[in-house]
Amino acid sequence: MILASLLMLSIAYVQVAHAPDVQVPYFIKYTYTITEDQVLDLVLNASDHFEYKPPSPPEGMEGSTYTDFKLNYVEVFIPKAVASVLKVTGEDYKVRISEDYVSYRFYSTTPVRIENTGDSALVISLPVKVTYVHEEWVHVKSTSAEINVLPPPIPFTSGNVSISLEIPPYTPLAFSSLITPDDIDIISLKAQEEFDPEAISVSPRFVSLSLRQLPYGKYIVGLEPAKPLPACRLYKSMEILNLTIPAMSSRLIAIPAPPNGWEFSHIEAVVATISVMKPSIKGEISVEAPIVDLAYGISGTIPVKFIKAKYALKAYTVYSNRFTIVNKLNIPIIVYLVPFVYREIGEWSPLGLTVKVDRADVDRSTYAFLEVDIPNGVIKEVTLPSNMAVGHYYDSSVPWSGDVNRTISSLPHYALIQVAHDEVVETGTYSFKIDWLPISFRIVDSKGRPLEKGMARLYDNETSIPQEIVGGIARITPYKPSIYRLEVKYKGVVVYDEYVGFPVKPEYMISCKVYDLVVEVVGARGQPLEKAVVNLTAVEGKAIAKATNGSGMVCFEQLPIGEYQLSVSYKNVGDALTVSLTDNIKETIKLDVFIEVPGTNLALGADETAIVTVVFIGLMALIGFIVRRKRQEVVLH
Repeated sequence: MILASLLMLSIAYVQVAHAPDVQVPYFIKYTYTITEDQVLDLVLNASDHFEYKPPSPPEGMEGSTYTDFKLNYVEVFIPKAVASVLKVTGEDYKVRISEDYVSYRFYSTTPVRIENTGDSALVISLPVKVTYVHEEWVHVKSTSAEINVLPPPIPFTSGNVSISLEIPPYTPLAFSSLITPDDIDIISLKAQEEFDPEAISVSPRFVSLSLRQLPYGKYIVGLEPAKPLPACRLYKSMEILNLTIPAMSSRLIAIPAPPNGWEFSHIEAVVATISVMKPSIKGEISVEAPIVDLAYGISGTIPVKFIKAKYALKAYTVYSNRFTIVNKLNIPIIVYLVPFVYREIGEWSPLGLTVKVDRADVDRSTYAFLEVDIPNGVIKEVTLPSNMAVGHYYDSSVPWSGDVNRTISSLPHYALIQVAHDEVVETGTYSFKIDWLPISFRIVDSKGRPLEKGMARLYDNETSIPQEIVGGIARITPYKPSIYRLEVKYKGVVVYDEYVGFPVKPEYMISCKVYDLVVEVVGARGQPLEKAVVNLTAVEGKAIAKATNGSGMVCFEQLPIGEYQLSVSYKNVGDALTVSLTDNIKETIKLDVFIEVPGTNLALGADETAIVTVVFIGLMALIGFIVRRKRQEVVLH
């Protein structure tokens, strides 16, 4: 089974492989799912119909972040015996074909119409599954992250709850451990074997857990560096290996290197044993590798006539090209190994994705699959080279050629299409129509205030998408999955130019290098100077003039980073300086203003005041001398 990889937790800063000095934010997605099973008991006469309206999502848990549950999908199961007469319709739906049911999955809150198109009345009970999800993007600051798994709102129980963690494409991380609140590493094969294989699914980039047997509380996610996974991949099987491992022994398995241009993906292993001599099968089978998913397990008895044969069967997905199979049973085991390799493939466009598969791509392969992960888009249709549209199928086994069925699954953000099964191969161009999702970048200054105007540009080595900033928001729709940078220009200056990674969140907050400059103008005695004129020469070459208030202050708001020329004048006194703006700063300018001459537009500096004081004192002394002389002359006369 080829597993999808598509989940996230928030923003991890990891070194980019091609640029060691650059940090890129990466994300992991955490999804909390509540599943509600219902039964529709219907009595439909010929041509009658029934409309099923999905219930409202749970209100969430008070005092937590789990307050935004939304309907994920409604799934209606129609038994194959009546599938030809029960017509099920609604908006935005997919179909699943399995051995017992034709299932319809609706990704919409609108009613589902179930109509009896037969000639006679129909009394039937239809299973219905409704799922609600809460999604979080958690900031991963190191090689681990913490997830707080809460109980569901009443009346739901742990049996209704599952969680999943997913690392998206182009993220150079993989899961290394997942420690439960009771200190069990649920990724280990030993821990998985304590649960139903369907309750736990594990891969390097995807983990899902049913909480039916697991506790609530804090889960610790371990991460390690890994090779990034592209968004569109062609998988093919290599030579299938068959071997026998004797009782109470082990075998080291080393898979040959993949062909040029291909990367190792995983191995799908099937282990089987049967005994007609031993009364029971004792012991255990284990696979020793960093990450192993126990996909299937069953054991039992086969009654014949006189004898009862014992059998055991297990299936594993092994994510290592070297591993050991340990047989601790009291009988031999037969092992089939199917190694898979992959390579990046496909061309992206604003309309979606086109993938050309050549015969040489899948030559000498028993199995081949196309897998697509697009967190930033919704797959609306998938068209095969034969022009057959298959976008309405999910998790289906569709008739292909003779007795060969074909795996097809097209979900909103994920698709898996089988390309080859032994001699049955379909080469040519596969088309995926995709509605790309817009991303809102909230552009703010260093104080969190929106930048009303400017220009944003999302770009990588091949693509550049410019968008005007309106009201502090730049809505950009990237159509090519990639590791992007975002550039923001404000007043002609680049105030932000950093990696945003593979943008999968619907909204990002972008804090730009835009600051406030506060200028304080004081006199020689430290006194504030009101109505001093402050001229700022901006980066665009435009001068901005403002007058100080009663406290001698003036503020120039939302200036882009850079150097500015400041000139200040107060009456007949002035000064000028250069300011390097790299943060919100306060610049104090002290003017040589000691006193002001009343009734004039003159201000005197300290030196001028001293001279005036000396002159005034001399003048007063001279006047005093003259007055005294005059008095003496009067006395003499």
